[in-house]
Amino acid sequence: MGIVAKNLHKQFGETRVIRGVSLSVEPGEMVSLLGPSGGGKSTVLRILAGLERADAGEVWLDGQRVDHLDAASRGVGFVFQHYALFRHMRVVDNVAFGLKVRKVNPDEARRRAEALLARVGLGGLSERWPDELSGGQRQRVALARALAPAPRVLLLDEPFGALDARVRADLREWLRRLHDEVGATTVLVTHDQEEALSVSDRVVLVRDGLIEQDGSPAEIVDSPRTEFVARFVGEVNVVEGVVDAEGLLVAGGLRLRVPGAVKAGTRLRAVLRSHELQVLADPAGRGVVRRVVPLDDRARVELTLDGASLVARVPRAEAQALHVGSAVGVASQGPARVWAIEA
Repeated sequence: MGIVAKNLHKQFGETRVIRGVSLSVEPGEMVSLLGPSGGGKSTVLRILAGLERADAGEVWLDGQRVDHLDAASRGVGFVFQHYALFRHMRVVDNVAFGLKVRKVNPDEARRRAEALLARVGLGGLSERWPDELSGGQRQRVALARALAPAPRVLLLDEPFGALDARVRADLREWLRRLHDEVGATTVLVTHDQEEALSVSDRVVLVRDGLIEQDGSPAEIVDSPRTEFVARFVGEVNVVEGVVDAEGLLVAGGLRLRVPGAVKAGTRLRAVLRSHELQVLADPAGRGVVRRVVPLDDRARVELTLDGASLVARVPRAEAQALHVGSAVGVASQGPARVWAIEA
């Protein structure tokens, strides 16, 4: 089932939360709505679900206009951040609840609930109470409950927001596998960049009630269309400078290649991702290491260069030669993403 939203508007009091949002999701696709808190992501999702009514605009599911229908009539599954499980019901009864509301035979409802619990890796926990489960397990129950009526559209509002980083990482990998198995059209709301980029077929970046960019994870990271997108996604350095006679941007102690032809003397702001900076030990270098933080296979290096603070992510092997207070040479690998500085 595909999803189409056309020119959605929503206002709460004097605040315009959604300002002409249009998007489409292909059948079986997983799309993330990514952006800062308060940008309107969850409101868009709730409008798609029928939990909120748009002030203007249209919602279409599977080629049929549904913005006049309530949530129960749209046939979508919805998962909230805080589980919303019934604490007085055992796990299997939580999952079967929606089926019983739809008058499914109790034995059949339990059979389907047990099968879903097995699918989400909780097959042996059907008789437990929600309070006896971990946060990650409860969120799997919530997903199983949403899937029980076999919806063709699954809407997830910050489903892992209340969980710690390790559990989040495990669950998002599991969610992608589950999505591929079930085949439901899925829309995920998140402010976690890594989550959106790692599980989605497409990312829609939302800010201030508007769509900043809609594209594949690679397009969002490598070809940001606005300065906001470039600065929001990934760990970045922002430097300002002037284009010299050779067409290079001299900024923050760096000389950067600029895409296209830019007139000498033009003032630009450049956005550089931390992994795009090369940092090498060099007694004659103008950079100074301030901190080295070992991560997995890379290290985060905080440094200053001609008074500007920068951060780089370098291979651990290269980081072993870098020490606090040592001089380093710093260079950018690849062209800068640049925007004109308004006078």
